[in-house]
Amino acid sequence: RWLAPAAASALAAAAAVLLFFRFNAAPGGADVESPGERIKGGERLGFYVKRGEQVLPGGAGERLLPGDALQFTTTSAEARYLAILSVDGASQVSVYYPSGPLAARIEPGREAPLPQSTVLDGTLGTERIYGVFCAEAIAVEPLRAALAANPDALSVPPGCDVDMLTAEKVAGSP
Repeated sequence: RWLAPAAASALAAAAAVLLFFRFNAAPGGADVESPGERIKGGERLGFYVKRGEQVLPGGAGERLLPGDALQFTTTSAEARYLAILSVDGASQVSVYYPSGPLAARIEPGREAPLPQSTVLDGTLGTERIYGVFCAEAIAVEPLRAALAANPDALSVPPGCDVDMLTAEKVAGSP
């Protein structure tokens, strides 16, 4: 008898996690074709915003709050290596993905969620988020250091493409 409530709780928790990390809509009106067709337009970085119990698609120019959790997604026609960096309103550079020293491999797919999310800090202002998609696994620290030295422009090595999003982090209600 004690197994039934425990099993129900486990199923509810699993469903909540699945709802947060699995989505069908394309954030920001991404230009992708229907399943089974080829993806057009190169690699794209997208995201969803979890605010409290709500999960909403995010897009360019999104108004975000400190404490929002961002679940990044990628769209790519081929396997690539990905790093996500951010320059916040105070010109501080952060690496959002991956947590290791090298860009992480992503598989081809449409709106594929990454295995981790990012919780936003309290720094307000415009946030520029860069998705760096590369043919090979590159070291992330040189990208971070280059962006810290020149927060207005990200220089990437040959074989890499960049998709940039901007968002506005505000206090209170978006």
